[in-house]
Parts: sequence; structure tokens; C-alpha cells
Amino acid sequence: MTERKHKEQLISYQAHYDALTNIPNRFLALDRLAQLVVTAKRNNEKIAGLFIDLDEF
Repeated sequence: MTERKHKEQLISYQAHYDALTNIPNRFLALDRLAQLVVTAKRNNEKIAGLFIDLDEF
């Protein structure tokens, strides 16, 4: 069971982080943004976001 759990964690990490830089990828950023929107609506707050796209990086 431990090996299975480790493999699941590895797959999740690879799905959410860039392989070259090990920083969160767009998929993870959009997931976190969705969580922030839900929390902001619940608390009657506002949020702001900035997205920068670097072409040919």
C-alpha cells in the first residue's frame, strides 16, 4: 500500500508542477484561483489576479 500511495503522490506532483523548474503549473494555478473565488464569494470579499504569459520561454 505504501508504494501505491507514493506513486499516486508522484503522479499528482507531476500533474501540478513543471518538470523543468519545479514551480506550480497553470493547472495548479487555476485550481487555486477557483478555490480563492469560492472563498471570496463566501466571505463577501474581492480578489485580484495577474496572469503573465511568456511566449517561447
